[in-house]
Amino acid sequence: MNIEKIEDMIDTNEDIVYSKKMSKELVGLFYEFDESRAVKIADCASALVFQIDLESGKRKLASANFCRDRFCPECSKRKSRVMYHNLKKVLEKEYEENNQSFIHLVLALRNCKKENLKESLNYLLQGFHRLFRRKKFKTSINGWYRNLEVTYNEKEDTLHPHLHIILAVDKDYFKRKSGKYLTQDYIKKEFKTACKIDYLPTAYIKKVYSKDKKDNLHGLIAEASKYVTKVSDVLKLENENLKLDLLKSLAVGLKGRRMSSFGGSLKDVFKYLKLEDEDNADLLSIEDEEIQLGNNVVYGLFKYSWIEQKYKFVKILENFVPVWKYLEKEKRDKREYEILKKEKS
Repeated sequence: MNIEKIEDMIDTNEDIVYSKKMSKELVGLFYEFDESRAVKIADCASALVFQIDLESGKRKLASANFCRDRFCPECSKRKSRVMYHNLKKVLEKEYEENNQSFIHLVLALRNCKKENLKESLNYLLQGFHRLFRRKKFKTSINGWYRNLEVTYNEKEDTLHPHLHIILAVDKDYFKRKSGKYLTQDYIKKEFKTACKIDYLPTAYIKKVYSKDKKDNLHGLIAEASKYVTKVSDVLKLENENLKLDLLKSLAVGLKGRRMSSFGGSLKDVFKYLKLEDEDNADLLSIEDEEIQLGNNVVYGLFKYSWIEQKYKFVKILENFVPVWKYLEKEKRDKREYEILKKEKS
C-alpha cells in the first residue's frame, strides 16, 4: 500500500466525516449561548491516528480527541453503540445464567413545553425510582434497564420525554398462580401515584421476549438503547430561531442527567462482566473490535480541514503517539513561533 492510497483512505462519505459536517451547524447554534461547549464540539475528532495494515489496507482507529459531549454527532453515535453492546451482553448473559424472559415497557408523562423539560424529567425519573422501590415490583421483577429518550413534536412545539425499560422476569411471571404478573392498568395507576401527578400517565407493554424468541432480541435492544435525543431532529428544523430555542431547552433540561442505568439482577450482571457505561467507556474500539491487522503495520495521522470538509493525511508516525500529545506539541510550537515572531519585530 503506497502513500497515495493512505492519503485517500478516509472517504468523504464516511460516517465520521458526515458527523463533522453536521457538527458545523450545531457549533454555530451553541456559540449563541454556550461558547465553551461550541469550542469543545468543534474540536472533537479534529485529529485521528489510524493503525494501518500496509498489506491488506485495513485500518483501526488508534487515537482520537473525542469531546464526549452528549450533543456531539460523532460522540452521541458512539455512545449509543456502547449502550447497545452493553445491553446485548447483559441480556445474553441473563438468558444463559437465569433463563429469564424480558418485557419492553414504556413509561411517559404528558408532553411538556420546552422550557418545562427539567421539571417534567424530575417527575418522570423520581416517579420511576419510587415505582421500582415498591414491594410488589421488587417481588415481581428481578432486574431492569432503563433509558431516557426525548423526542420533539414540531406540530405542537412540545417535548416528549419517556423511558424505555426492559424488565427481567421469571418464566412463571405470566402464570396467574404466581401472583407476579403486573397488568398494564396496574402499572399505570401505580406510576401515577409514584409520580405524584393528577392525571393518568402512559404505561404500555410493547412486547415480551423469551429464550425461544432470541432472534427478536436485536430489535428490543436497538429500540431500548437509543440515545437520549438525535441532534438531527434539531438541525432538520427550518426555522433558525426554533432550532436555537429547542437546543437551548434540551441543553438546560438534560444537564447533569444520567441517561441510562441498570438495576437488580441486570445491574449485577453488568458489574460481573466489568462493563463501563457510555459516559466512561472507550469510544475508540467500539466499531473496530473485530478487525484483524497483520504484522506490517504503520500509524497514520489525519487532521480535519473545515475549509475542505474532509480529513487530510498529515504524516506517517515513526511510533504511536496519542492524538492529545500531538495536539499539545502543535500548540507549544505555535506559541514558540508567535514569541519568536514578536522578538524579531
